[in-house]
Amino acid sequence: MPNLAFERTRKSSSPLNLVVRFHMRKCHWCAALVLSVCVSNTATAQDATEKFGRIDAAMSGVFPGMRFSIWDGIEGDINGDGISDYAAVVVLPDGKEGRREERLVVFAGASDGSYKPISLSGQFCEPEKFYNLSISTNTLFVQAVSYADSARAASFTLQFRYNAKLDDFELIGRKDDSVEYDENSSYRVSVNYLTKVIRLSRHLGKSYIKRSTTADGIEKIVKYSRRSGKHREAKTQFDNSMLFRLQGFECAGYSAPDTGVYIDEKFKVHNPKMMP
Repeated sequence: MPNLAFERTRKSSSPLNLVVRFHMRKCHWCAALVLSVCVSNTATAQDATEKFGRIDAAMSGVFPGMRFSIWDGIEGDINGDGISDYAAVVVLPDGKEGRREERLVVFAGASDGSYKPISLSGQFCEPEKFYNLSISTNTLFVQAVSYADSARAASFTLQFRYNAKLDDFELIGRKDDSVEYDENSSYRVSVNYLTKVIRLSRHLGKSYIKRSTTADGIEKIVKYSRRSGKHREAKTQFDNSMLFRLQGFECAGYSAPDTGVYIDEKFKVHNPKMMP
């Protein structure tokens, strides 16, 4: 703790004042604290630089002699061994026949801080906007966003889980989302490749807005309210038993199972084999 000295001083025309005086000459901990912060920041920066160097070296091993950039990357334990791994969507600007290529690559982290490649996809999903990567309970989620603005958004998310027997990741789920923010409506289709079940949901909120632009170019937003909102869900099964591995996986050669089931905009479910 710093050494504090309190002095009581009296001014001729003012009441008693309390003055706190720091004896900095006895405050050796201040210098120690500053030094500790500097050392800590330096160590953190050095660790980050070393980690980036190890990731860059691992990437160079997968893409030898090629230019590449990381579109989105994430760290976390994906294969369940308790050690942080690394996954990234990588862009190769000088692909085959001059075509830009995208790859999803996953590296297993080792206890010495190095990285070893586990899986490398083929040409990936080429979203119109961007990718989002996340990790939860040893599962890798890759969201490909088709469009996103203040009025609407659409994306699909692929879910990969490590399979120790294959020493590779397998596709275990897919989720397609479409949202209209102004209308306060959404539509979702979720595919579970483990249970072979597709779940669908359509939602329409009670409140919504309408936008307009005035003559002087100012956007005007008016809020409205419906009598009630709507929500409908359905589910069905599919028979596809194909296993999709991440190694060599290409979005163009893959499609979600289509059972012909859907919920229309009037919230009617079209499904002759709907599950109860």
